[in-house]
Amino acid sequence: MPYISELEPSEAAGAKSSATVAWDVPKGITPGFNLALFAYSTLWGLFQFLFLSEKAQNFPVAGLILSSALDFVRFTVLMLISAGFVQAFWRRLVAQIAPVRPIDFQEALAIVLIISILF
Repeated sequence: MPYISELEPSEAAGAKSSATVAWDVPKGITPGFNLALFAYSTLWGLFQFLFLSEKAQNFPVAGLILSSALDFVRFTVLMLISAGFVQAFWRRLVAQIAPVRPIDFQEALAIVLIISILF
């Protein structure tokens, strides 16, 4: 039995062939990921309002739909504005102080969505 140092790299790892596997892994944050975060945050907020809040018990159905639609629009606008601020803050301050790369809008949006889910 040969020592590991005498084997080829593919043999040492236990691979049966030297063919490489190409995985279709998206690089970075994608719009689909942000859409999934947004949908989760929206549905969780709607669930909390309709089933966990005492405020929803006294509203008629039409009022609940209007209130939910207005909250959805408000959340979307504030989320997009906040993502712009996070991106500008990161590029102007964090990237200048620390050796990190600037982030794009999709990454800033993901940060805002994750923070909105956590808090």
